[in-house]
Amino acid sequence: MANQPDAAPLRLLPYDVAVATPWALEAPGATKRPTPPSYEEVADRIAPSTDPDKWFSPIELRTANWLRSRGLDVRSIERREGHLQRTPDAAAAIHRATVELKSASGSVNSIVQRIRDGRWQSHHVVVDIRGTDATLTTAEAGIHHALIRYQGDLEDLVVLVTDDLSVGWSHG
Repeated sequence: MANQPDAAPLRLLPYDVAVATPWALEAPGATKRPTPPSYEEVADRIAPSTDPDKWFSPIELRTANWLRSRGLDVRSIERREGHLQRTPDAAAAIHRATVELKSASGSVNSIVQRIRDGRWQSHHVVVDIRGTDATLTTAEAGIHHALIRYQGDLEDLVVLVTDDLSVGWSHG
């Protein structure tokens, strides 16, 4: 039997509007590449199914509930202690993947900064700008600008604009 090609990565995070992948400006090796902890590295810190919100902050819980409303069951992860011990906020246990949950003020720059920071904690980043004056156009611009530099560090990315509107990108 011939070897089958590896399947493309499946999109983990749900979103309504897709952003096209821009050309990357970053040259290989130009900056230090983040290595977020793997699912296996934090598996023993994932909240039990009986108390999935155990370690979420109120802001993270709001974002986690949005993901759940879209069919992605996530559980909180207990923070690792120690210098430079980055920990993602959530785990999608059924997919054996981690998710970093961020909130931003709603400016293009704040979205880019949260994506930049989140990529050190997970390859899957959600930025919540609900409750700000930000628009779909702002969210799309934030993702676009972040992807120019950081798309090689991400599998997928979502910005929550309102409860009923999100914009995202997926590497796969």
